[in-house]
This record gives sequence, C-alpha cells and structure tokens, in this order.
Amino acid sequence: MSHDHTGAAAASAPNSRLPRLTVGDAAVVLAQYSLPAVQAVRALAGGQAAKLQTAHGSLLLKRRPAAIAQRLSRVHAVIHEIAEPLVTTGLVVPAAMRCLRGETMVVAQGWVYDIAPWSEGERFDGTPHQAAEAGAALAQVHQALRTPAVSAMSGEFTTMTHAREPGPLTQPAARSLQREIALWLDHEQVWAGTSQVLHGDWHRGNVLFDQAGRVRAALDFELARTGPIIAEASSGAVQFATEIRTGTAEAWPAETDLSLVGQFVAGYLRSLPSRCFRRKTAVLTESYAKAAPVLMAGALLEQAAELESGDGVLTAAVIRKARWILDRHIEISEIFMP
Repeated sequence: MSHDHTGAAAASAPNSRLPRLTVGDAAVVLAQYSLPAVQAVRALAGGQAAKLQTAHGSLLLKRRPAAIAQRLSRVHAVIHEIAEPLVTTGLVVPAAMRCLRGETMVVAQGWVYDIAPWSEGERFDGTPHQAAEAGAALAQVHQALRTPAVSAMSGEFTTMTHAREPGPLTQPAARSLQREIALWLDHEQVWAGTSQVLHGDWHRGNVLFDQAGRVRAALDFELARTGPIIAEASSGAVQFATEIRTGTAEAWPAETDLSLVGQFVAGYLRSLPSRCFRRKTAVLTESYAKAAPVLMAGALLEQAAELESGDGVLTAAVIRKARWILDRHIEISEIFMP
C-alpha cells in the first residue's frame, strides 16, 4: 500500500475551492528540472499534488500558494540537514530535489512547486507496536532537529504557543475550554524551558510503516515551528491513540486509548539519549509530564478549530474527548514521567 502524501492539510481542509493541479501545470514545472522522462501523472486527493511515474521510480509533485515560498525554503533547508543522519537510523525524510537553477522549488503563476522522491509504506494500523514505533521515530526526529545547524535556523520559525490560533472556535464551551487550557499552561510556564525546532504536525497521516511495523518515512514538515518537545510528544500521543471511526461525530466515544498513549510515550522515552534526563540539561521534566494531558487536550481543540463545521457537531465531540483527558490528568501525567 502506498501513502497518498497529501497529509493533514488535504484531510482536514479539502482544497475543493482551489483550482486543481493539471497535467499542463506539471509540464511547466517539470521543464525546470533535469529528470527522467515522466511516463504518467496521477493527481492525488485534494487536487494539489500528483504522483509522477518515471523509468527510474516515482516522484511527488506538490504545490502551495506562492505566499509561503519563503517559509517553504526554510523547511527545505531543515530537511536537507536532517535527511542523511536520519537515514542511518532507518528513517527516510524525503528531501526536495533541486531544479536546474539549483533551488529546491519553482515559483510560477502564483504557486510554489517542489518535487521529492515518492515514499512507499503502510498507514498506522492501530497496534501497540506501531504506536511505540511512532513515538520512537518522533524522538529520533527531535534529536536530528537539535543539531547546531538546525538550531541556528530556529529563530526563522514561528514560535509555538498553547495553540496554533487557526481561528477562534465558535462554540462557547470550546472557547471556554481553550481559555482554561491557555491559562493553565501560562501559569505553569511550559514554554519557559528548552525550545527547539519541531516537526509541527506529527500524526498518523504523516508517518509510513514498513511490513515489520517500523516507521519507514516521516513526511510533511511544512508546519515546522519551535517549541518544547513535550508539546509535540503530547500531541503525537493523542493523535496515535485516538480511534478514527466512521459515522457521525455524535457517535464518537469520549475515551482515548491510554494503552496506546503509554506505548507511544514509552517508545519516545526509550529513544531519547540519557542526557535528556539530566537535571541541568533536561528537555523532559516532571513539570512537563504534568503538562502533557493539558497539551493533549489543547491539541484536540487545535484540530477542531481547523475542522469545525457549521453545525458544530464535530467540535462538540472533540470537547468531550478533551474533557475526558483532563478528567484523568494524574493518570495520564504518570505515563509521561521520565
């Protein structure tokens, strides 16, 4: 099975209002690269990406509004810094290829395009083993992002706060919960400690597994930002432990599988070097562990803000999940204790 590479953006915010990427668009971009002859172009879900089939393998062509070109260039620079070191751990991070001008993107007609190797792999299957592997892979990514070269670029990325602020939720209950979470995190000064560049969007759609259940590839660093690693570890834990169900949001359970949270966190902690727990240089502390449930609930609300529908049913379902997590604050904090 192959991943469609469209990631969270296509899944959470369909691009139905944007013009779709066409074969003609692809031809204009491909003329800027020295590539093997393209034999086929297949549009992917969301209409803003395509799979290119060549005699030497498949490639991924993506486009975004040209307004993000500068940010995307910074993301490309980070990926090029970490891709080779991560390959030695068995983790692939597809890096954008350079065009004839030596740049990692092409800007044309109001769009910015890039091309990267296509990654094959399986989606998350919901098993404890894969949850642990997803946590371990995130720790490896965080370690790669702590190198001097990447750290030197950290000031060029948006600093993560208690929310991405994608727009206020309209439901009073959701807005009240957002304020409650923000006040708690501000009071505990969660962002006062170690901060670094983060992946920014670690969820099941951006991770591919091999047949043995190990993480094969990490995708879509486009939302990279700076912040404490506990924020992304917490968000990743709830993403890989929240069951995806069909049917209406009204029927979604409030529960989160805490056994999967435990597996994800265990995988994450075992893959961090011991120096991360030393008192003077700790990047994971007891206070951060206590913040984890609040950060998990906040991550769910961020997602609700991105997905909120007119009737608010989805938001109400997410509020139930967030409250369920906050009601088990002590139990979940203990899972994150280093």
